[in-house]
Parts: sequence; structure tokens; C-alpha cells
Amino acid sequence: YKAMNSKGKIFFFATSMVAMTLFGACSGKKSDNATVADASAADVEFVTDSVSWADSLEFAGCKADVTITGRYPSAGNQQLVDSVRSWVGGCLGQNMWNTDTILFVPDAKQLKSGKALAEACGKALLASAEKDFKGFAGDSIKVDYEYIYNFGPDFSTDKVITYFCARYGYAGGAHGGTLFNNRTFAAANGKSLSIDNMFRPDVRAKLVKMVRTGLWNQYFKPSADDASMTLRDMLLINPDTLPLPQCPPVFLANGLSFTYQQYEIAPYSAGMPSCVLPYAEVKPLMTPEAAELVP
Repeated sequence: YKAMNSKGKIFFFATSMVAMTLFGACSGKKSDNATVADASAADVEFVTDSVSWADSLEFAGCKADVTITGRYPSAGNQQLVDSVRSWVGGCLGQNMWNTDTILFVPDAKQLKSGKALAEACGKALLASAEKDFKGFAGDSIKVDYEYIYNFGPDFSTDKVITYFCARYGYAGGAHGGTLFNNRTFAAANGKSLSIDNMFRPDVRAKLVKMVRTGLWNQYFKPSADDASMTLRDMLLINPDTLPLPQCPPVFLANGLSFTYQQYEIAPYSAGMPSCVLPYAEVKPLMTPEAAELVP
């Protein structure tokens, strides 16, 4: 992850691309004299600030380390800024180990400041770890916890912006776990895009088939050890009953990206199965509103 001390700016008509890796992104910054056609900079500019917070806790021979970095919306179309902030806050407030519970609920002051939000998240993680460590003390259990969180913009055009939030946690055992969320927002009004408002209901079966083919050709087949292996050999589920990912697809430069969480459909060793469906293939399946947002 490369943090930028100065403000990173995404100009929607002068498109800025942000390349993502699992735990980070490099934010592209347009030059200060970049121009925007037929619109004022205030209408189309989306500004993010670099956020960083880290701390640790030691108790009864146990230790927890927390590192949170990212790029947080600081200015621009207020509807878009507020929508992205709310989504990032929701991701950071979610319990890492039990996604049905909440670690903390960000208040309005925390959502307004990326630094305050990161600090609130970090302190909540350390408080949760301390509670665990106090429970371990009576049994003389020694363990190290580690949390690495990162978030930021991943792709943008004049019509959409895609954000990601990656959370890694280790609480002992053979390996840690990762939760990866991303979401595309309409630039004009901050509307969050989902399966339900991106695709027509009657095309769901066809979309699943396209994702199934994409997973095999792009993700599993290239790494198959045996030429006779099939998608059925790779998954924890019957591929004939493949669900769409829990997280909605998002806009990227080369198409819509579909990503499954660890264990959602495949074993840990498979990572996070994903595929990208070209816009030319998915656009005919989309709602008119979503199709208008395609680059």
C-alpha cells in the first residue's frame, strides 16, 4: 500500500484509475491543471484523504496489533461522499469473526473524519481483543492477534466510482482470514449498486451461468493440476446450484467483477474465486438505469 500525504483527487470526466491489490491500492492523482468539460470541478471532483492508524495491546502474555490504512472521502458531490462514507463505516464496524454482529456503530462525527473512523475501529478491535485475553488468562493461553484493514477507491469514471474494503484478521491457528467487500456507487447521486438494481429479474439464471463459466475459464482452469478436473472438483458446492456472490458485482475498467468470499463456495486454499464479465456481455442483461452507467 502506498499512502499519499497530499489529497488524492478523482476527476470523473478526466478519469483516474486506481489499481487494487488484495490489501491496498495506489491512488492516481491528476495534475492540478486538469480540466473538466461542461461541468465545474466542484460538481465532478471526488477528493480523498490518506488515513492511517496503528496501535497494539499486550495483556497476560497475549498481544494484539492493529493497522488501518486507506483513502477516505473528504470532498465532492455530497450525496456521493456521504454514501461512500456510510458504506466504509459499515464495513469497518462489522465484526471480523461474526459478520452477523456489529463491532461498533460509527456516529456522525466519526463518519465525517476518516482519521476518527479509523481510530474508533482500531480501539474497538483492541477492546475486543482485551476481553478475549482476560478470558484466556485463567487458562494460561498465550496468543497473538493481528488485524490489517485497508480501504479506498478502485475505479472511477464520470458516472461511477468503485470502492473496496479489505480486512485481514489472525487470532491464532494455522492461518488468518480475510473479508473483502467492494461496492460501486453512481457518481451523480451516490446510489449504491446491487444485483437487484443492476440486473433485470428475468436474466438471473443466465447471469449465474455466465459467472460459472467465467469462474472456470478465468480462475480455476488456469491453475488446475489435472486436465481432467472440472469446476465440480474445485468447489465445496455443486456448481449446478452456484449462487451469485454475497457481495454485489462492481464496475472495473474491463467489465463487471464478481468476487466470492473465502469459504463461500470453495475451500480456503482456493482463495477468493472471482471473474470479470466484459461489459459487452452483461450490458444486455442490465436494467436501463444501470446500463447507462457502463463505461
